[in-house]
Amino acid sequence: MPGPGMMGQGMMGQGMPSQGMMGMHGQGMGSPAGAGRGVWLADRDRDGFNSAEEAAAHFETRFALLDADGDEAVSEAEFVGGSPATLGPRHAPMQAARKQRFQAMDADKDGFVSEAEFLKAGEQRFVALPRDAQGRVGVWAFRGAQRL
Repeated sequence: MPGPGMMGQGMMGQGMPSQGMMGMHGQGMGSPAGAGRGVWLADRDRDGFNSAEEAAAHFETRFALLDADGDEAVSEAEFVGGSPATLGPRHAPMQAARKQRFQAMDADKDGFVSEAEFLKAGEQRFVALPRDAQGRVGVWAFRGAQRL
């Protein structure tokens, strides 16, 4: 019986967690997580809403994924990713927006975003999200805020 991995139960056999694309636990290529976004994973209890704790864990994971060289800081190149020459002109507006976001997160203007700076920016984004009548942030609102 197929399990949650991209191609079924996964290489570890029955009862072991399997992973989708990008090494992230999820539903595989057909899910938003498999598409490389991972925001669906932020809703860890799968109730359709993102709590502050779930959002914080999400941003901690994103920081670790962005820090490609493991130096505990994210450079502008790591955050923006690629170059217009390799990605093509249609990605230029997104890269420009990511560059602006990086510069806003880099509070001490040292050219790197520390985990503390990244988490503070994530918290600010989470606090600003629209909420339902019970004060909850839906997964779609959370996902929309992660597009850059």
